[in-house]
Amino acid sequence: HRGAFNSENHLVNWGVKFQHESFKDKMKEWIYRDSTGYSIPYSDKEVLLYYTLKGKNQINSNRITGFIQDTWNFPVNIGSLYITGGVRFNYWDFSKEFLISPRASLSYFPEWKEKISFNLSGGVYYQSPFFKELKKRDGTINYDIKAQRSYQIVLGSDYILTAWNRPFRFTAEAYYKSMSRLIPYNIDNVRIRYLSEQKSTGYATGVDFNINGEFVSGVQSWASLSLMQTKEDIEGDGHGYIPRPTDQWLNFSLFFQDYFPGNPSYKMQLSGFYGSRLPVGPPHSERHQNIFRMPPYRRIDLGLSKVIISPANKSEHRLAHHINDMWLSLEVFNLLNINNTISYFWVSSIYGDQFAVPNYLTNRKLNLKLTIKF
Repeated sequence: HRGAFNSENHLVNWGVKFQHESFKDKMKEWIYRDSTGYSIPYSDKEVLLYYTLKGKNQINSNRITGFIQDTWNFPVNIGSLYITGGVRFNYWDFSKEFLISPRASLSYFPEWKEKISFNLSGGVYYQSPFFKELKKRDGTINYDIKAQRSYQIVLGSDYILTAWNRPFRFTAEAYYKSMSRLIPYNIDNVRIRYLSEQKSTGYATGVDFNINGEFVSGVQSWASLSLMQTKEDIEGDGHGYIPRPTDQWLNFSLFFQDYFPGNPSYKMQLSGFYGSRLPVGPPHSERHQNIFRMPPYRRIDLGLSKVIISPANKSEHRLAHHINDMWLSLEVFNLLNINNTISYFWVSSIYGDQFAVPNYLTNRKLNLKLTIKF
Protein backbone atom coordinates (compact mmCIF):
# COMPACT_ATOMS: atom_id res chain seq x y z
CA HIS A 1 0.00 0.00 0.00
CA ARG A 2 1.23 3.50 -0.88
CA GLY A 3 -0.37 6.88 -0.33
CA ALA A 4 0.29 10.61 -0.48
CA PHE A 5 -1.14 13.87 0.82
CA ASN A 6 -0.32 17.27 -0.65
CA SER A 7 -1.03 20.69 0.88
CA GLU A 8 0.30 24.18 0.28
CA ASN A 9 3.66 23.67 2.02
CA HIS A 10 3.67 19.92 2.72
CA LEU A 11 3.96 16.71 0.72
CA VAL A 12 3.41 13.60 2.84
CA ASN A 13 4.12 10.09 1.50
CA TRP A 14 3.65 6.76 3.24
CA GLY A 15 3.69 3.07 2.44
CA VAL A 16 3.44 -0.39 4.00
CA LYS A 17 4.54 -3.75 2.56
CA PHE A 18 4.18 -7.36 3.74
CA GLN A 19 6.43 -10.07 2.33
CA HIS A 20 6.49 -13.83 2.94
CA GLU A 21 9.67 -15.75 2.12
CA SER A 22 10.25 -19.47 1.76
CA PHE A 23 13.68 -20.96 1.07
CA LYS A 24 14.73 -24.54 0.39
CA ASP A 25 18.47 -24.94 0.01
CA LYS A 26 20.46 -28.05 -0.88
CA MET A 27 24.19 -27.64 -1.35
CA LYS A 28 26.93 -30.08 -2.36
CA GLU A 29 30.35 -28.75 -3.30
CA TRP A 30 33.67 -30.50 -3.80
CA ILE A 31 37.06 -29.79 -5.32
CA TYR A 32 39.44 -32.46 -6.63
CA ARG A 33 42.90 -31.21 -7.57
CA ASP A 34 45.13 -33.44 -9.62
CA SER A 35 48.11 -33.29 -11.91
CA THR A 36 50.35 -35.78 -13.73
CA GLY A 37 50.82 -38.71 -11.40
CA TYR A 38 49.50 -37.21 -8.17
CA SER A 39 46.57 -35.47 -6.50
CA ILE A 40 46.34 -33.10 -3.53
CA PRO A 41 45.95 -34.29 -0.79
CA TYR A 42 47.87 -37.41 -1.86
CA SER A 43 47.02 -41.00 -1.00
CA ASP A 44 47.94 -44.20 -2.84
CA LYS A 45 44.98 -46.06 -1.32
CA GLU A 46 41.94 -43.81 -1.83
CA VAL A 47 40.72 -40.73 -3.66
CA LEU A 48 40.89 -37.71 -1.37
CA LEU A 49 39.12 -34.45 -2.12
CA TYR A 50 40.76 -31.07 -1.60
CA TYR A 51 37.53 -29.48 -0.35
CA THR A 52 33.98 -30.67 0.40
CA LEU A 53 30.86 -28.93 1.67
CA LYS A 54 27.35 -30.26 2.16
CA GLY A 55 24.29 -28.51 3.49
CA LYS A 56 20.52 -28.70 3.56
CA ASN A 57 18.35 -25.91 4.95
CA GLN A 58 14.75 -24.73 4.90
CA ILE A 59 13.49 -21.37 6.16
CA ASN A 60 10.10 -19.65 6.20
CA SER A 61 9.88 -16.06 7.35
CA ASN A 62 7.80 -12.87 7.12
CA ARG A 63 8.79 -9.23 6.74
CA ILE A 64 6.80 -6.05 7.32
CA THR A 65 8.29 -2.78 6.07
CA GLY A 66 6.92 0.73 5.90
CA PHE A 67 7.78 4.40 5.76
CA ILE A 68 6.34 7.87 6.26
CA GLN A 69 7.97 11.12 5.19
CA ASP A 70 7.07 14.78 4.88
CA THR A 71 8.60 17.49 2.71
CA TRP A 72 8.32 21.11 3.84
CA ASN A 73 8.83 24.08 1.55
CA PHE A 74 10.22 27.17 3.31
CA PRO A 75 10.47 30.28 1.11
CA VAL A 76 13.35 32.46 2.32
CA ASN A 77 14.53 35.92 1.31
CA ILE A 78 17.39 34.70 -0.87
CA GLY A 79 16.02 31.43 -2.22
CA SER A 80 13.97 28.35 -1.41
CA LEU A 81 14.57 25.78 1.28
CA TYR A 82 13.16 22.24 1.23
CA ILE A 83 13.35 19.94 4.25
CA THR A 84 12.41 16.27 4.05
CA GLY A 85 12.14 14.16 7.17
CA GLY A 86 10.90 10.65 7.62
CA VAL A 87 11.09 7.29 9.31
CA ARG A 88 11.33 3.77 7.91
CA PHE A 89 10.57 0.65 9.91
CA ASN A 90 11.29 -3.02 9.33
CA TYR A 91 10.25 -6.14 11.25
CA TRP A 92 11.54 -9.61 10.36
CA ASP A 93 10.22 -12.52 12.39
CA PHE A 94 13.36 -14.62 11.72
CA SER A 95 15.62 -12.34 13.78
CA LYS A 96 12.80 -10.80 15.88
CA GLU A 97 14.28 -7.36 15.18
CA PHE A 98 12.10 -4.25 14.95
CA LEU A 99 14.24 -1.61 13.24
CA ILE A 100 13.54 2.13 13.04
CA SER A 101 15.52 4.30 10.61
CA PRO A 102 15.13 8.09 10.92
CA ARG A 103 16.36 10.10 7.93
CA ALA A 104 16.39 13.74 6.88
CA SER A 105 17.57 15.87 3.96
CA LEU A 106 17.89 19.59 3.34
CA SER A 107 17.96 21.21 -0.12
CA TYR A 108 18.69 24.89 -0.67
CA PHE A 109 18.11 26.73 -3.97
CA PRO A 110 19.64 30.23 -3.73
CA GLU A 111 18.42 33.05 -5.96
CA TRP A 112 21.72 33.63 -7.68
CA LYS A 113 22.44 34.32 -11.31
CA GLU A 114 24.00 30.88 -11.49
CA LYS A 115 21.58 27.95 -11.26
CA ILE A 116 22.97 26.07 -8.29
CA SER A 117 21.61 24.03 -5.40
CA PHE A 118 23.08 22.52 -2.23
CA ASN A 119 22.00 19.31 -0.54
CA LEU A 120 22.69 17.81 2.87
CA SER A 121 21.26 14.46 3.95
CA GLY A 122 21.84 11.89 6.65
CA GLY A 123 20.26 9.14 8.65
CA VAL A 124 20.40 5.63 9.97
CA TYR A 125 20.17 2.77 7.48
CA TYR A 126 19.59 -0.92 8.20
CA GLN A 127 20.03 -3.78 5.75
CA SER A 128 18.39 -6.98 6.92
CA PRO A 129 20.20 -10.10 5.70
CA PHE A 130 18.79 -12.21 2.91
CA PHE A 131 19.25 -15.97 2.62
CA LYS A 132 22.85 -15.96 1.34
CA GLU A 133 23.98 -13.80 4.26
CA LEU A 134 22.53 -16.31 6.74
CA LYS A 135 24.76 -19.21 5.70
CA LYS A 136 27.97 -20.00 7.52
CA ARG A 137 31.05 -21.38 5.81
CA ASP A 138 30.10 -24.91 6.89
CA GLY A 139 26.69 -24.63 5.16
CA THR A 140 24.59 -24.23 8.32
CA ILE A 141 22.37 -21.26 9.20
CA ASN A 142 23.31 -18.52 11.66
CA TYR A 143 20.12 -17.98 13.67
CA ASP A 144 21.67 -15.16 15.73
CA ILE A 145 22.39 -12.86 12.81
CA LYS A 146 21.39 -9.19 12.98
CA ALA A 147 20.79 -6.47 10.40
CA GLN A 148 23.77 -4.49 9.18
CA ARG A 149 23.71 -0.84 10.29
CA SER A 150 25.08 2.36 8.77
CA TYR A 151 25.13 6.00 9.89
CA GLN A 152 25.48 8.15 6.78
CA ILE A 153 25.97 11.79 5.90
CA VAL A 154 26.08 13.16 2.34
CA LEU A 155 26.88 16.71 1.19
CA GLY A 156 26.30 17.61 -2.46
CA SER A 157 25.84 20.36 -4.99
CA ASP A 158 24.19 20.63 -8.41
CA TYR A 159 25.34 23.39 -10.78
CA ILE A 160 23.90 24.30 -14.19
CA LEU A 161 26.50 26.12 -16.27
CA THR A 162 26.79 27.37 -19.83
CA ALA A 163 29.71 26.67 -22.18
CA TRP A 164 29.86 27.16 -25.95
CA ASN A 165 26.31 28.54 -25.61
CA ARG A 166 25.07 25.13 -24.46
CA PRO A 167 23.86 23.99 -21.00
CA PHE A 168 25.87 21.59 -18.84
CA ARG A 169 25.13 20.06 -15.46
CA PHE A 170 27.90 19.47 -12.92
CA THR A 171 27.20 17.50 -9.74
CA ALA A 172 29.49 16.79 -6.80
CA GLU A 173 28.95 14.73 -3.66
CA ALA A 174 31.04 13.89 -0.61
CA TYR A 175 29.94 11.18 1.80
CA TYR A 176 30.92 9.31 4.94
CA LYS A 177 29.36 6.08 6.20
CA SER A 178 30.08 4.61 9.62
CA MET A 179 29.05 0.95 9.52
CA SER A 180 28.59 -1.65 12.25
CA ARG A 181 27.31 -5.23 12.57
CA LEU A 182 28.69 -5.85 9.08
CA ILE A 183 28.71 -9.35 7.62
CA PRO A 184 32.16 -9.90 6.06
CA TYR A 185 32.35 -11.66 2.72
CA ASN A 186 34.82 -13.05 0.21
CA ILE A 187 34.63 -12.93 -3.57
CA ASP A 188 35.54 -16.38 -4.91
CA ASN A 189 35.86 -16.08 -8.69
CA VAL A 190 32.48 -14.50 -9.53
CA ARG A 191 30.67 -15.79 -6.42
CA ILE A 192 30.13 -13.83 -3.22
CA ARG A 193 30.48 -16.00 -0.10
CA TYR A 194 29.35 -14.43 3.18
CA LEU A 195 31.01 -15.22 6.52
CA SER A 196 27.91 -14.94 8.68
CA GLU A 197 29.61 -16.33 11.79
CA GLN A 198 31.79 -13.19 11.89
CA LYS A 199 30.99 -9.52 12.54
CA SER A 200 32.87 -6.36 11.72
CA THR A 201 32.76 -2.59 11.94
CA GLY A 202 33.82 -0.42 9.04
CA TYR A 203 33.56 2.78 7.11
CA ALA A 204 33.28 4.09 3.57
CA THR A 205 34.17 7.60 2.51
CA GLY A 206 34.63 9.30 -0.84
CA VAL A 207 33.65 11.91 -3.39
CA ASP A 208 31.77 11.66 -6.70
CA PHE A 209 31.88 14.10 -9.62
CA ASN A 210 29.77 14.05 -12.78
CA ILE A 211 29.34 16.39 -15.73
CA ASN A 212 26.94 15.93 -18.64
CA GLY A 213 25.79 18.07 -21.50
CA GLU A 214 26.16 18.75 -25.20
CA PHE A 215 29.91 18.75 -25.79
CA VAL A 216 28.81 18.45 -29.43
CA SER A 217 25.63 20.36 -30.26
CA GLY A 218 22.54 18.16 -30.31
CA VAL A 219 23.93 15.02 -28.61
CA GLN A 220 24.50 14.26 -24.92
CA SER A 221 27.85 13.17 -23.47
CA TRP A 222 29.04 12.71 -19.90
CA ALA A 223 32.04 11.97 -17.69
CA SER A 224 32.25 10.85 -14.07
CA LEU A 225 35.01 10.46 -11.48
CA SER A 226 34.77 8.71 -8.10
CA LEU A 227 37.32 8.48 -5.29
CA MET A 228 36.55 6.05 -2.46
CA GLN A 229 38.04 4.14 0.44
CA THR A 230 36.28 1.44 2.48
CA LYS A 231 37.76 -0.70 5.26
CA GLU A 232 36.52 -2.99 8.02
CA ASP A 233 37.76 -4.42 11.31
CA ILE A 234 36.64 -8.02 11.87
CA GLU A 235 36.02 -8.78 15.53
CA GLY A 236 38.57 -11.10 17.09
CA ASP A 237 40.93 -11.57 14.14
CA GLY A 238 43.62 -9.28 15.59
CA HIS A 239 44.45 -7.58 12.28
CA GLY A 240 42.68 -4.22 12.69
CA TYR A 241 41.23 -2.43 9.69
CA ILE A 242 41.68 -4.17 6.35
CA PRO A 243 40.38 -3.20 2.87
CA ARG A 244 36.90 -4.46 2.04
CA PRO A 245 36.50 -6.43 -1.23
CA THR A 246 35.05 -3.31 -2.91
CA ASP A 247 37.91 -1.01 -1.86
CA GLN A 248 38.55 0.64 -5.23
CA TRP A 249 39.98 4.10 -4.69
CA LEU A 250 39.44 5.46 -8.23
CA ASN A 251 36.78 4.96 -10.89
CA PHE A 252 36.52 6.97 -14.09
CA SER A 253 34.03 6.59 -16.93
CA LEU A 254 33.39 8.58 -20.10
CA PHE A 255 30.72 8.54 -22.79
CA PHE A 256 31.19 10.84 -25.79
CA GLN A 257 29.05 11.22 -28.92
CA ASP A 258 29.78 13.03 -32.17
CA TYR A 259 28.57 13.16 -35.77
CA PHE A 260 29.92 14.24 -39.14
CA PRO A 261 29.47 17.99 -39.68
CA GLY A 262 26.65 18.61 -42.12
CA ASN A 263 25.54 14.95 -42.08
CA PRO A 264 24.26 13.90 -38.62
CA SER A 265 23.10 10.51 -39.96
CA TYR A 266 26.70 9.32 -39.43
CA LYS A 267 27.35 9.08 -35.69
CA MET A 268 30.14 7.99 -33.39
CA GLN A 269 30.04 6.87 -29.75
CA LEU A 270 33.15 6.47 -27.63
CA SER A 271 33.12 5.08 -24.08
CA GLY A 272 36.01 4.58 -21.72
CA PHE A 273 36.35 3.01 -18.27
CA TYR A 274 39.10 2.85 -15.67
CA GLY A 275 38.88 1.14 -12.28
CA SER A 276 41.82 0.90 -9.91
CA ARG A 277 43.09 -2.31 -8.34
CA LEU A 278 40.77 -4.46 -6.19
CA PRO A 279 41.96 -6.64 -3.28
CA VAL A 280 42.12 -10.40 -3.82
CA GLY A 281 43.36 -13.48 -1.97
CA PRO A 282 43.45 -17.30 -2.14
CA PRO A 283 40.13 -19.18 -2.05
CA HIS A 284 38.78 -20.42 1.32
CA SER A 285 41.21 -18.11 3.11
CA GLU A 286 40.67 -15.64 5.93
CA ARG A 287 39.70 -12.10 5.00
CA HIS A 288 42.99 -10.58 6.22
CA GLN A 289 44.85 -12.72 3.68
CA ASN A 290 43.39 -10.71 0.78
CA ILE A 291 46.57 -8.66 0.57
CA PHE A 292 47.09 -8.83 -3.19
CA ARG A 293 45.61 -6.46 -5.76
CA MET A 294 44.27 -7.23 -9.23
CA PRO A 295 45.56 -5.17 -12.16
CA PRO A 296 43.41 -2.10 -12.90
CA TYR A 297 40.41 -2.44 -15.21
CA ARG A 298 40.83 -0.49 -18.49
CA ARG A 299 38.53 -0.55 -21.48
CA ILE A 300 37.58 1.58 -24.47
CA ASP A 301 34.61 0.83 -26.75
CA LEU A 302 33.93 2.48 -30.10
CA GLY A 303 30.67 2.55 -32.03
CA LEU A 304 29.93 3.84 -35.55
CA SER A 305 26.41 4.04 -36.97
CA LYS A 306 24.58 5.18 -40.09
CA VAL A 307 20.89 6.11 -39.99
CA ILE A 308 19.29 4.73 -43.16
CA ILE A 309 15.61 5.46 -42.52
CA SER A 310 14.14 7.84 -39.95
CA PRO A 311 10.77 9.61 -39.60
CA ALA A 312 12.40 12.69 -41.14
CA ASN A 313 13.40 10.99 -44.42
CA LYS A 314 10.76 8.24 -44.86
CA SER A 315 9.36 9.92 -47.95
CA GLU A 316 12.72 9.47 -49.71
CA HIS A 317 12.54 5.67 -49.52
CA ARG A 318 9.99 3.68 -51.51
CA LEU A 319 10.11 0.66 -49.23
CA ALA A 320 9.88 2.63 -45.98
CA HIS A 321 6.10 2.85 -45.63
CA HIS A 322 6.05 0.26 -42.83
CA ILE A 323 9.46 1.07 -41.33
CA ASN A 324 9.85 3.79 -38.72
CA ASP A 325 13.60 3.55 -38.15
CA MET A 326 16.50 1.62 -39.65
CA TRP A 327 20.18 2.00 -38.99
CA LEU A 328 23.41 0.06 -39.44
CA SER A 329 26.01 0.03 -36.67
CA LEU A 330 29.51 -1.32 -36.14
CA GLU A 331 30.70 -1.74 -32.55
CA VAL A 332 34.26 -2.46 -31.45
CA PHE A 333 34.37 -3.69 -27.86
CA ASN A 334 37.68 -3.49 -25.99
CA LEU A 335 39.22 -1.45 -28.79
CA LEU A 336 42.77 -1.59 -27.37
CA ASN A 337 42.54 -5.38 -26.78
CA ILE A 338 43.50 -5.11 -23.10
CA ASN A 339 43.55 -8.29 -21.00
CA ASN A 340 41.39 -7.36 -18.00
CA THR A 341 41.54 -9.77 -15.06
CA ILE A 342 38.18 -10.81 -13.60
CA SER A 343 39.43 -13.48 -11.15
CA TYR A 344 42.20 -16.01 -10.53
CA PHE A 345 42.49 -19.78 -10.79
CA TRP A 346 44.71 -20.94 -7.96
CA VAL A 347 47.05 -23.81 -8.84
CA SER A 348 48.60 -25.82 -5.99
CA SER A 349 51.92 -27.62 -6.14
CA ILE A 350 52.61 -30.93 -4.41
CA TYR A 351 54.34 -28.93 -1.66
CA GLY A 352 51.19 -26.92 -0.94
CA ASP A 353 52.33 -23.69 -2.63
CA GLN A 354 49.63 -21.79 -4.53
CA PHE A 355 50.06 -19.87 -7.78
CA ALA A 356 47.49 -17.42 -9.13
CA VAL A 357 46.65 -17.82 -12.83
CA PRO A 358 44.50 -14.91 -14.09
CA ASN A 359 41.14 -15.42 -15.76
CA TYR A 360 40.66 -12.72 -18.38
CA LEU A 361 37.56 -11.04 -19.71
CA THR A 362 36.93 -11.13 -23.46
CA ASN A 363 39.42 -9.48 -25.79
CA ARG A 364 38.55 -7.28 -28.74
CA LYS A 365 35.17 -8.07 -30.32
CA LEU A 366 33.43 -6.73 -33.44
CA ASN A 367 29.66 -6.51 -33.68
CA LEU A 368 27.89 -5.56 -36.92
CA LYS A 369 24.19 -4.94 -36.44
CA LEU A 370 21.23 -3.88 -38.57
CA THR A 371 18.30 -2.54 -36.55
CA ILE A 372 14.80 -2.10 -37.98
CA LYS A 373 11.82 -0.70 -36.07
CA PHE A 374 8.30 -0.97 -37.49
